[in-house]
Amino acid sequence: MQEKFKVTTDVYASQGQRLANAFVDFFAYLLFAFIVGILLGLSTYLFESETIIKYLNSDQDGVLDYVMSYGIYVLYYIIFESTTQKTIGKYISKTKVVDVFGNKPKLSTIIGRTFARFIPFEAFSFLGSNARGWHDSLPDLYVIDEEKWNNKKNMFHDFKELGKNANDIEQKIVF
Repeated sequence: MQEKFKVTTDVYASQGQRLANAFVDFFAYLLFAFIVGILLGLSTYLFESETIIKYLNSDQDGVLDYVMSYGIYVLYYIIFESTTQKTIGKYISKTKVVDVFGNKPKLSTIIGRTFARFIPFEAFSFLGSNARGWHDSLPDLYVIDEEKWNNKKNMFHDFKELGKNANDIEQKIVF
């Protein structure tokens, strides 16, 4: 049976890295929303769509604002994490989101992770010592420090190779 390398607590991203991710991603989301707003405004202007302008102006209670804001928020995380395993914040902090074996998560799992961010009081789930929030633990995903992960994975595979080489030598000596 081949032993698989799994994520362990020593390769988790630190609470500081997670906090940095949250701040950077918040500002990146605002920039993303700003760009979407500009593109929507330009397309409305270019296509002379009075219908869109009237519809946007008729939203007195702000429901459309909420729908668009949350929609852009969801798109930000799903687009980045499903394609690169990283958001802007994770690029800066050198972390990434992975499954238990360190692989790229499935799109459906990333979607579940993204919607789990909307659980009330989810931010308080980070108060524990292991820096895993509900949006990580519910879909069974991990945010790892890439440098720690790569070092540990290389040591694991080097150790496996060392054992393999010793077995090869032993088989050659035995007649």
